[in-house]
Amino acid sequence: MMGNPRIDCLGCRLANNQEKSYMIFEDSFVTCLLDHKPFNEGHLLILPKTHIVEIDEFDTEQYWP
Repeated sequence: MMGNPRIDCLGCRLANNQEKSYMIFEDSFVTCLLDHKPFNEGHLLILPKTHIVEIDEFDTEQYWP
């Protein structure tokens, strides 16, 4: 289910600056930040600002028409 950010979702809180993080980039749709436990050097998380439960709910046309 795609929708508004949820307070009980860590991804939503990180994407909307409600948790401590090291932000690399932000726009009105996504936030990019460094992972605090990276797999590799430079590992980034790219998080949508809206709550998405399943990846197939992500509508790329909404973000990149």
